[in-house]
Amino acid sequence: MAFISIPSPAPLPSLSLLSFLWGFDSLLPSLFYLKVTLKLIWY
Repeated sequence: MAFISIPSPAPLPSLSLLSFLWGFDSLLPSLFYLKVTLKLIWY
């Protein structure tokens, strides 16, 4: 839960979301597809 302890004053919720997905990517491989979808949305 490192992403929670790190404050994000800048308006970049996508970074927090990506960090969250990256952290649980090893636990849930299915999030990989979700991560790709988020990348398509953010970029």
